[in-house]
Amino acid sequence: MRKDKESLFEGSEELNKLINALHAKSWVAILGPRMAGKTSLAWAGANAFAEKMKYKVIFVDLKNTETSRQATKKILGRLPKSILDTLPKYIAEISFSTGDI
Repeated sequence: MRKDKESLFEGSEELNKLINALHAKSWVAILGPRMAGKTSLAWAGANAFAEKMKYKVIFVDLKNTETSRQATKKILGRLPKSILDTLPKYIAEISFSTGDI
């Protein structure tokens, strides 16, 4: 698996679209057949974006995850302790409204 943009075709249209979407704070889904390079593209895009923005990349494998609870456990299990320690502050600031749902 390749994790940097130099390992992929330089100037790849897909890589550029991914990085632009990350800069736009958009949700991204990378779809394609098995062994097409989806994970390599995700790693390369995330690493290129993180390097420019001074972020860190955390990879969470959600394969065989069937519920949001399982996904949440996997995600939280991969976060550094420094981030986990700040979560209660942010959770306390979240409010929900049922509105017209």
